[in-house]
Amino acid sequence: MQYRIPDPKTDPIKALVIFYKITKNIEFDDRFWDSKNFARNMLSAKDLLKICGTFADSKLCLEQLSVQFDKANLSWTLETIVKHAYDWKSKQGGIDGNNVRARFRDALRDQRRGGENMGKGRIIAAGEILGSLGDLEVFKEADGSEIPRTDDKDERIGD
Repeated sequence: MQYRIPDPKTDPIKALVIFYKITKNIEFDDRFWDSKNFARNMLSAKDLLKICGTFADSKLCLEQLSVQFDKANLSWTLETIVKHAYDWKSKQGGIDGNNVRARFRDALRDQRRGGENMGKGRIIAAGEILGSLGDLEVFKEADGSEIPRTDDKDERIGD
């Protein structure tokens, strides 16, 4: 049976796995390798596509990073490529660090200003906790007198 080579236009994830195989000097039609590794590498190929955006950029990232790792005599996998893909993309000009930081600052400011964090799981500052203690009142009877408290040992009113 002839080995079907996936088309990058219709099946970019599988095409990236095949490209990874040949970049690692593994025969493209090695079915034993496929049975042991293809599915796991499809997850990484999918991640690489999400990071890089297109098949062409993902392929270029894989090519360039693999050359760097090989020149440094380092072992690498498709997972390794994915781990370094954001750095690669940033160095290619695909990520504007100043824009990333500015967007974060704006989002943080808007979140704090809008009170989006007022629900469950909100981190409360120590000053807020201490400030709220000033709002407590002494419990009083209906006529306004304080509720007497007893000492648990002898049921006398406490001091």
